Amino acid sequence: MSKYTHLFFDLDNTIFDFTVSSKLAFSALLEHYNIEQKQDHYETYIKINAETWSELEKGLIDQKELKRKRFQLFFDYLEFEVDGYVANQKYLEFLVQFPTYIENAITIVQDLSQNFTLVAATNGLTQVQYPRLSNEGLEKFFDTIIVSEEIKAAKPHKRFFNECFEQSGNPEKSQVLMIGDSLHTDILGGINYEIDTCWFNPNKNVNVLNLDPTHEIKALEEIYKILTE
Repeated sequence: MSKYTHLFFDLDNTIFDFTVSSKLAFSALLEHYNIEQKQDHYETYIKINAETWSELEKGLIDQKELKRKRFQLFFDYLEFEVDGYVANQKYLEFLVQFPTYIENAITIVQDLSQNFTLVAATNGLTQVQYPRLSNEGLEKFFDTIIVSEEIKAAKPHKRFFNECFEQSGNPEKSQVLMIGDSLHTDILGGINYEIDTCWFNPNKNVNVLNLDPTHEIKALEEIYKILTE
């Protein structure tokens, strides 16, 4: 029997293959504005987007400003006049249209839901996460869904994890495992909250933060071994 009863799953690049979906949505956005996509466009946007999300996670901006700023800065870089918030809304519409998943994620979530309390714990945006969860019927396998935009708190902050615990019945910390791909949000947040963590690292990225996750996996299937130890 597993020591864990509750599994907190990050969504983007843990359950959803956000990298693939994002590239498709970004290309569709530029096509919408009749902009010829160049090789460095997506890399530039990703850099701007990461910096903007970092500002959100540090509490420097709110979700509304994030939605506006990331695309405003990108289109300013292109010297293309557009309202950043409007561009963001169009991008999110395209993002929902291109749902892709990490290999075997749907099957694994469905299987684990039979024996564990599953919590979707995401820093994503409400209008994107719920439709994608509904697309393959995934939402029914999660007992609780926590979206940072809804609770106005993001990983790695304590208030985000407080909400996860409260909405999932306040389990003992020793019974909870946080599973995610991000060292900065999932792993750091879990460690600071004093719960076990599992770093999903399929690309064998370097642990640049020198954190000490409880577990590290390169494929989602490896979670089964952890849960039976």
